[in-house]
Amino acid sequence: MKHKISILFYVKSSKASKNGLLPIYQRITINGTRIELSTSKFVEKSNGIQRQAKSKEIQKKPYC
Repeated sequence: MKHKISILFYVKSSKASKNGLLPIYQRITINGTRIELSTSKFVEKSNGIQRQAKSKEIQKKPYC
C-alpha cells in the first residue's frame, strides 16, 4: 500500500511575538489527514519571508 505524504513549512504571522519574531510551523499530511506542529523556531519579519516553502511530495511505502 502506498501512502501520500506532504510536508509544509510556513510562517504564522497571526502569532507574532511582541519583538516582531514570527513562529515557523509545520503541517504534515498523510493520506489527507493533517497535523500542525510548531517547530519552536522563529524568524524575523524583515527577512523577506512572505511565501510558504513547500517540500516535494514523497511517495513512501510503510515499513514492515
